[in-house]
Amino acid sequence: ELAAASALYIKAADRPGLLTERSRWLADAADLRVALGDFEDAKELYRDARRADITNHRAGVALVELCWDTGSLVELAPILDELCRTTVEPDRLRHYLLQRAKVAMALGEATHARMTLARAVDLDPVDVAARKQLGDLLFDNQEWERARPLLEGSLEDEDLLPEDVRVELHYRVARCAQEMGDASEAARHANIALALAPGN
Repeated sequence: ELAAASALYIKAADRPGLLTERSRWLADAADLRVALGDFEDAKELYRDARRADITNHRAGVALVELCWDTGSLVELAPILDELCRTTVEPDRLRHYLLQRAKVAMALGEATHARMTLARAVDLDPVDVAARKQLGDLLFDNQEWERARPLLEGSLEDEDLLPEDVRVELHYRVARCAQEMGDASEAARHANIALALAPGN
């Protein structure tokens, strides 16, 4: 019955009198294909829905989730790139940017991950998790001056963090300060890290 309903939606989407609804019909057909386990057909229908109406957010989200769930990260990257280019609404765009950064990290694209995360942080500067993630990436790339304020910001509520995370953050801030010639702050954070983990 699901297969028949999906075929009916596809047929309706091709009728000239229903072209304005084409994107919605195709997305509905894709939803049914997912329920049937026909993931490749579903992906193509979601793509068709996006081609018919680039603003079809539901089709975009469903396509991203489907590619992520099936482990198709190489296929997912260009889809997210397109969504990041065509999305205007800030919260939605930030969601896509965070997902694109996650894909970039999984694919070993560190530069792309840093650039994408930076855009997401610009859209929501109080997102602690994204700021820490960006700070860690910048630290790993030895961009001390850019990494330091992000990592310091992650220490604002450090009492809520696990001890190993606190130790690592203080070490990283100390290293940034040292590389920037700020010996007193480097020593202060290094001493805190040692106090938290005296055996290290």
